[in-house]
Amino acid sequence: MSVKLKRLTALLLSACLAAGNITAAFGAPVQPDRDPGAKVRTSRLISTEETVWRYLDDNTDPAAADDTDEEMPGTPSNASPSDASPSNASGKYGFYRFAAGKNKASSKAGRLVWTHADYDDSGWKEARGSFGAKKGEIADLGDGLVPYTLLTQYIEGPDMAEDTDIPAYFFRTTIELEDIGSITALNGEIFYDDAAIIYINGEEVHRAGVPEGGYSQNLEYGGTNAGTPINDKFQITDLTMLKEGSNTVSVELHQGRANSSDIYFDFCSLEIGTPASKSDEFITTEGTVWNYLENNTDPAEGSEDRTVWTHTEFADEQWKSGKGSFGAKKGAIADLGGGYIPDTLLKHYIDDTKTAVPAYFFRTDVYLNDVSDLEALEAEIAYDDAVIVYINGKNVYEGQVPEGGYDKNLAYGSANGLSAPSHDIVTINDVSMLRDGVNTIAVELHQDRASSSDIYFDFISLKAAQPKPFKAISLGVWNDETQSAVTWYSSIGEDGKVRIGEKADMDGDSFPEQASEFAAERTEANDAGFYSFQAVMTGLKPDTAYVYQVGAGETWSDIYEFTTRDYENGFNFLLAGDPQIGAGSTDTDTEGWQNTLKMAMKAFPETSFLISAGDQVNTASNEAQYAG
Repeated sequence: MSVKLKRLTALLLSACLAAGNITAAFGAPVQPDRDPGAKVRTSRLISTEETVWRYLDDNTDPAAADDTDEEMPGTPSNASPSDASPSNASGKYGFYRFAAGKNKASSKAGRLVWTHADYDDSGWKEARGSFGAKKGEIADLGDGLVPYTLLTQYIEGPDMAEDTDIPAYFFRTTIELEDIGSITALNGEIFYDDAAIIYINGEEVHRAGVPEGGYSQNLEYGGTNAGTPINDKFQITDLTMLKEGSNTVSVELHQGRANSSDIYFDFCSLEIGTPASKSDEFITTEGTVWNYLENNTDPAEGSEDRTVWTHTEFADEQWKSGKGSFGAKKGAIADLGGGYIPDTLLKHYIDDTKTAVPAYFFRTDVYLNDVSDLEALEAEIAYDDAVIVYINGKNVYEGQVPEGGYDKNLAYGSANGLSAPSHDIVTINDVSMLRDGVNTIAVELHQDRASSSDIYFDFISLKAAQPKPFKAISLGVWNDETQSAVTWYSSIGEDGKVRIGEKADMDGDSFPEQASEFAAERTEANDAGFYSFQAVMTGLKPDTAYVYQVGAGETWSDIYEFTTRDYENGFNFLLAGDPQIGAGSTDTDTEGWQNTLKMAMKAFPETSFLISAGDQVNTASNEAQYAG
C-alpha cells in the first residue's frame, strides 16, 4: 500500500490592518471607516486602531536647536530629484542615499534628541494610524494598504523642484508598563515604505530598510524604494531601557529618494512576548494566542489563491483572538468524547440555522532564534473533523482531509466523520522553511458535513526535537522460515540497507563484526521527504537469536532483535481483519486494538506473527492511525 505522509514543520508573518480603497477630496485627509465590532487584542501596548501618535510631516528637523533656517554645510536647499540616483544601490530593492532639507542637528547623537522621553512634542500634529500618501493623496499603495491619516508628501517652497518629497517623518507615542522585571521580550509588527528606525526611551531597538551606514541627518533620503509597503515583524529582547510607568516610543520614517511616489507607516502592534529559543515549546495550548475566523467568511475572498490567508502579508487584524482549545458541541461548550472539552467556544451554526459553519481559520506567530541549530520539530494536534496546517504559507500537514482535498475554503468534508477528536503527533525532520525571527502558523479546520454535531481544534504543542532518520521499522515474514522482510521510512534517500548478525557474536553493545548485509528497494519520497524501504534477509537458521539494523549511507538505526523457532514442528500465527483504526477516534480505536492484541497473545502465547487481512486503518494517508 502506498502511504502518503505529510510533514509538519514550523509559519507567517501576518499583515496589519488594510483598509478599503479611498479617494481624497479637495486635498483633505480622508479616513476609511473602522469596523466598530473589530476586536482589538487588549494585551497590546500599541495597535493600529487605538494608538494615538504625535507626528511631524512639514520637512522640519525635530532636533533643531532654534527656529532659524540655517542649513547644514553641504546640504543643498534646492535638491533635484535627479540627484537621488542609485549609484551605490544595494540590497533586495536597491538603496538610495540623498540628503536635502533644513537639517539643524549635525551630530548623530544630537539628531536623536527628539526620541527622548523629556522632548517637548506638544506642537506636533496628532492622529491614529496608519499614515501615508500616494502622489499627495490617500490611495491604495498596493496590497490593499490605504493610509488612515494623510501625510504631507511634498516640500513647499519657491526653490524646490515640483513634487519633491519630504525626506523624513517623525512619530512619538507613550506606552504604560508595570513590573518591567517580568517582561522578557517585546514583539512588534510594522508596515513601512521606504525605511524606518524605532526607538524606546531614546534607545534604538529596531531598524528596517535603512541603508548601510544609517543616517547622519534627520532630513535625509535613503531606503528600499520598494514597490509596495513592506511588512516587518521583529522581537526585542534587550529591554534595559524600559522603566516603570510611561515609556516613549519614537519612529523615524524615511523616503527612499526625492521623487518617490508614496510614503507609508503603520505600527500594527507592540506586545509583551516570550524570547525565542530553540529549546522552548513554541506553541502550547495554554500560552499561544490565535487569531481566528469563525463567521462563515472566506478569508481569501476576491483572490484566485484560496490559501492567500496563510501567507506572510495577509492582514488578520479584524479576526477574533483567543487561547486554548477551540470548539463546540451542539453550539455549546461540552465534552466531545475522550475528555476533549474546548476552552474557547466557536460559532457552530450559520446565523440562526442549524447548518454547521463549514470551516474555521486560525493564525499565530512563533519567534525563533538560530534556526540553523534546529534539527527537527515535534508537533501535537487534536482536531475534529479535518485540518490542514501551513507554516509560512506552505502546506505542511493534513489530517483526515478527503481524497482530492478542498477546491474552496468554505467546504465540508473529511476522510471520515470522527466520533471524537483525532490526536496526532508528528516529528518533522525537514525544517528548511524555518527562518530566524517570525514564523507564522496557519490552520484551516473543516466540518465533515452541514449537519455535524461538533467541531474541535487544539494545537497542543510545537517544540524542538531530535531528528529521526528512521521510523516505522517493521519486521515481517517472507517466502519461508529462512527469510524475513524489514520495511521502514527514512529521510535519507540513498543506500538503503539492512544488516543482520547473531546476537551471540555481539561484543558488548557493538554490532557483530560477522554480519550479513542486504540492499533495500526504495520508493520515492512522499510530501514529508520520507522514503519507503524494504529489504529481505535470507539464510536464517532455526532456534537462533539475531540482531539487525537498518541504514542509509553511513547512518544506522538502533539495534533490534528477534529469535527464530524450530522449523520442523510448524508454527502458529494470528489473522486479524478490519481494525479500521481512525473510523471513530484514533486514540480510542488504537486503545481497543492494542487491548485486542494483548488478549489474543494471552490466549495464544505460542503465536509467532500476525497477518492483517486489510483495512488496518481508516485513512491510508494518516500516519497517526498506523501508530496503533
